[in-house]
Amino acid sequence: MESNSDPDNQDIALSFIIPTMNEAANIGRLIDSIQRYNEQGIYEIIVVDNGSDDQTCSIAQNKGANVLVEPELNVSALRNTGVAASRGTIYIFLDGDIELTEAWAQEFPKTRKMLEENRNTITGSKCSIANQDNYLEKYWFSSTEGQSSNYINSGHLIIHKELFSKLNGFDPNLVTGEDTDLSVRAKTLHNASIVNNPKLKVLHHGYPNDLYTFVKREAWHGIRTSRFIDVICCSNVQLATNVFLILHLVLFVALGLQAYSIAQISVVMIVLLLVSSALYKYGANILLTTVNSGIFYFYYLGRSISIIKCLFRL
Repeated sequence: MESNSDPDNQDIALSFIIPTMNEAANIGRLIDSIQRYNEQGIYEIIVVDNGSDDQTCSIAQNKGANVLVEPELNVSALRNTGVAASRGTIYIFLDGDIELTEAWAQEFPKTRKMLEENRNTITGSKCSIANQDNYLEKYWFSSTEGQSSNYINSGHLIIHKELFSKLNGFDPNLVTGEDTDLSVRAKTLHNASIVNNPKLKVLHHGYPNDLYTFVKREAWHGIRTSRFIDVICCSNVQLATNVFLILHLVLFVALGLQAYSIAQISVVMIVLLLVSSALYKYGANILLTTVNSGIFYFYYLGRSISIIKCLFRL
């Protein structure tokens, strides 16, 4: 089925905006799901590619998407470029490895009506896992789907054109964290509502499935820490990461000096940090707390790498 996106149609209501980079394995699935669940609507699909060297662009074009190629831009600017080329009144931002679901299709008409009546809203949902067999997806990612949040992840973010224009879009200077920044500015400057709606279910096929990829992911997400002031006083996550780094520094120095009692205290403090973090995020569920206490070590490891890169400009 071809997209209902019509270049000559001036009454497009929805603009699906998708930044991509080597998403040949996923982009076809995403576009198919958009077309499957929007059969009655007038919409457009805009793919803004960051210079893929696979078949991402050709797959998207063959399925009816408007494809723009911008190899020099970061993801924030890619999303803004998609908006600049769009003609819809409601923007639906999706990552290339997302898939819409039937539940999304059933809930979206209510969401669309809400945005038309109250344009001062950012909505969307935390992405659901696609692979129940992978331990990282099962224990780390799946259990936060329904949690409230002070921001909407740009992997599935829906906003009216009017509010997006007031905000001047995503901050093009941000390599990552552009979704948090947009939500904070919307709430602070315009008293906007931030609505995480788990009924708008989408599947994320790009979650890391091993600890090495997980660490790389968190190191990339921590890139937003680009100034020294951000390193020393930022979010709770940043402060916990700083504690994680300091405790490891004390541990290694203590081991080097053969101060084993101090080393033991450092290890105990690290364990307490991991367990308390898991309790804070996942509540009193014994299984989730136990498993995620271990995963939190690699989470803070990735975030620590981004801090080290920032401080030493690596």
